Amino acid sequence: MTAYQGQVPDTRRKADWRDDAACRAEDPEDFFPIGASPAAKALERHAKAVCWRCPSLEACGRWALETRQPFGIWGGMTEAERAKILRRRGIKLTPVEDEPAQPARAKREPAKCGTRPGYLRHRAAGETACAPCRQANTDADNRLRRTGTMRVLT
Repeated sequence: MTAYQGQVPDTRRKADWRDDAACRAEDPEDFFPIGASPAAKALERHAKAVCWRCPSLEACGRWALETRQPFGIWGGMTEAERAKILRRRGIKLTPVEDEPAQPARAKREPAKCGTRPGYLRHRAAGETACAPCRQANTDADNRLRRTGTMRVLT
């Protein structure tokens, strides 16, 4: 068997915006928050903060719009922000591109009397709180002073 004597083709790719991107040093999961929970919103804010200090911000955003990236934070923009820009440009979007992944919000039942949320519901409505709600609020305040949390510790 003889060794290959020919020239080896150059397989290196050309340098592009991804090489200088600030997100390369970050956890990729941070750029794909799921839902609208406080944790997901915190990830979104973190990802956008990384984007805003990135030298590739413009190129990344342009690439995300050109390739119609349906998910994640790209170029400092969420799915909804990119879809809005594309719609303004008159570009028709497929249902996946037009509706970012957002869980359907469940309707909440009104807060029950005898609880701190019940007390807050009375206050928001401009009503005088009932006795059980006033007691629940007092108990929650006392727990906060004693333990640092309003939750009932078991």
